[in-house]
Amino acid sequence: MAKFLFFPYSNQLGSTIPSISLANMLLKNGHEVIYASNGKYTHVLIQKGFKVIPINEISYIQYRKHVDQNNVDFYQEGLINHLVDMELDVIREINPDIIVTNNRPTLIISAKLAKKKLITIVIPTLSYYYNHRYYVPENHFLNIIYPFGDVNKVMPNSIVKFAFNATMKHWAKNFNRVLRTYQLPPIKDYLSVYEGDITLINQTYGISPFKHLPDTYFYLSQDLASTFGEIHTWANELDEHRKNGKKIIFVSMGSSSLKSYPLVMQSIKELIVHDERFVLVSNHVGLSDEKIQSNRMYLEPFMNSSQILPKVDVVVTHGGVNTMSECIINRKPFIGVPEQGEQMWNLRYAEHLGIGKMVSKFKLEKDHTLLKKAILEVIDGEHYQKTIDQFVKDRMVNQNPNHSLETIYKAIMQCLNHMNQ
Repeated sequence: MAKFLFFPYSNQLGSTIPSISLANMLLKNGHEVIYASNGKYTHVLIQKGFKVIPINEISYIQYRKHVDQNNVDFYQEGLINHLVDMELDVIREINPDIIVTNNRPTLIISAKLAKKKLITIVIPTLSYYYNHRYYVPENHFLNIIYPFGDVNKVMPNSIVKFAFNATMKHWAKNFNRVLRTYQLPPIKDYLSVYEGDITLINQTYGISPFKHLPDTYFYLSQDLASTFGEIHTWANELDEHRKNGKKIIFVSMGSSSLKSYPLVMQSIKELIVHDERFVLVSNHVGLSDEKIQSNRMYLEPFMNSSQILPKVDVVVTHGGVNTMSECIINRKPFIGVPEQGEQMWNLRYAEHLGIGKMVSKFKLEKDHTLLKKAILEVIDGEHYQKTIDQFVKDRMVNQNPNHSLETIYKAIMQCLNHMNQ
């Protein structure tokens, strides 16, 4: 049996839970799993019963400050060296057979120095094999230079592709400086830091388009065992609401949507208060201080999505891969208000598939009725529900062989056998 050391970025929920289904499978097969984590959502790992040892992580405030400007320039040489030193200390203490990381790019250096095999979990858009034409999200610097909405629509594809590739090469420079100090080979660009000996693409198969994947790439589909949260005693009331013809809106904007969440909730509030057809289920962000009393509002500090999703009619989300996967598992159409990074790309493709709809945060700031109109369009029309039902049916029939935990486990065992030879 082998020892696996997991390094998530646990200051962000979306980078904490993707590895849980994989870790559970390894435990089930008798392997040892240890997490190195000390961020905001470390308690999720502890609640799941994993052994956790502390390690410092980049603060979420620092992370968001830079990501909101669409850069990772906070990975300066000094910080990279500091993170590598800490990672090496933990690796020496635990002496794992294999390292697993999700959104901690310095492990590409630490694993090489420690001579350990590395499994990476990567969002679809940070892969060489992502195959969608959207390169520049709404918060990219090109939108500041040319502030007319989505630059993907108004600029030639060659320009936005060039901007993306140039950005990836620029972000790799500090990593390559550190690699040179250790006399290690340089990386091609920033995408390389997310490529391991085994690379797991964090998505339910079919959500995003991909080119043909190499033998070392697999889809890591999320299952509802990765979610967490207390059971809601009032959830059966949602069944009664549906029997009475109510439409239930579930707002699940993730832990990152600090700006979009209050904006979304403010936009929905008028619809809920003045239209008795609708019921709202959400974290209380944006409405926690409001003196609104309604038996059609269910607001909690945290929502257990595995319990709530089967009971709703439409989901309003930020467009993160985890939430979109959960929506598809439960065949729920969704409306997305992207805030950062890959979320716009995800939602653009969902629109293309006809299983979701995107509302620009910038446009919503100017016209709060846009979200209301989108909700009415999805709920009152049958197109979105029929399309997502068919999408799930087709995906189940045409399953990709690289889309199963069993296939991933076989690849990991082959990797271990190769190490022991």
